[in-house]
Amino acid sequence: GSFAGDVRLVNFWATWCGPCIVEIPDLIEVHNKYQQFGFSVIGISIDNATSPGQPPLDLVGNFAAQYGMNYPVVMSRPGFGEVESQYGSVAAIPTTFVVDRNNNIVRTVVGSRDQAFFEALVKPFLFDNVGLSVRREGVETVIQWSSLAGVVNAQLESASEANGTW
Repeated sequence: GSFAGDVRLVNFWATWCGPCIVEIPDLIEVHNKYQQFGFSVIGISIDNATSPGQPPLDLVGNFAAQYGMNYPVVMSRPGFGEVESQYGSVAAIPTTFVVDRNNNIVRTVVGSRDQAFFEALVKPFLFDNVGLSVRREGVETVIQWSSLAGVVNAQLESASEANGTW
């Protein structure tokens, strides 16, 4: 799909689930903040079909609009259980999975969490290939690496005072 190579936070939720609703603003923030680094939140609604054989498009669509959900939202009904089974099983909601760039499920979180928790969860998989360079400048050894402080723009940091053995 279009998310190949992205880190994804796959969030199973429903419109009737209080704890799910509480974490939606946090998921929106995380999605906005890290989207530029190849990241997406994907919401998977487990709301039941509103008419036989039809996904609850209006119910979920209207809810998503009302809450400003700007990340992709898909519906797992009426094909009950098919989507969940791809993730092992979803025994309670919200349940959130971290899927790495190689399409492996690397973390599973049951229950509602906040923005700081989700950020700490996905950052290691987003920035697992940050480079390190070492070079000589005159008598100094300069070690340089990307810092994700502020995250929006990776900035270069360096250390030039490395004394003794290290």
